[in-house]
Amino acid sequence: MESVDPSSLKIAKMEITDRIQSTPGKCGGRPCVRDLWIRVTDVLELLASRMSREQILAEHPSLQDEDITACRLFAVGRIDHPVIGRLRTSDRTARHR
Repeated sequence: MESVDPSSLKIAKMEITDRIQSTPGKCGGRPCVRDLWIRVTDVLELLASRMSREQILAEHPSLQDEDITACRLFAVGRIDHPVIGRLRTSDRTARHR
């Protein structure tokens, strides 16, 4: 498995904060790309629909390739959190009785 250079992670975090912004009153405060009215979720949905980066950039000329990368890294940061213990199936069933 390929190792990750820790300095590249710092650069990635800096790039995310430069490119992804949440502004009250803009798109309901949802994270957007730079000063554009394009939400991170919009970009992720396009990727999920199997559009290529090239197709996304062609349809949204104000986006840059680095914006797409920043959206993906932002999403990873949002879902990458520790699980603080798990309930066993029997525990969940007992709670719902």
